[in-house]
Amino acid sequence: MDFGSGKVVLLQGVIHMRRGIFVIVFLVFISAIVGCSKDRTMASRDRFDLFLGLWGEQNFEEMYDMLSSDAREEFPPEQFIDRYKKIYGDLGVSKVEFTY
Repeated sequence: MDFGSGKVVLLQGVIHMRRGIFVIVFLVFISAIVGCSKDRTMASRDRFDLFLGLWGEQNFEEMYDMLSSDAREEFPPEQFIDRYKKIYGDLGVSKVEFTY
């Protein structure tokens, strides 16, 4: 008996589940950071929309610029940018779209 194809299906399911978990965790994390930003010149919804647009474009540099000063103190730009580039690469994500 050859169970090789079953392993492929299981692996694909695990990758799909990890992508979903990544998206949920990232959205919660970013919502907290963007929502706590001291820069209130832009409405929260507008900032969130802009942030999601930058995320969809994989523009991690500008995403970092939108983080609160506390978050920027905790995460240097290289760490933030490299981390999300690595996540995209490891998971094979090429496009992210948001609808709500």
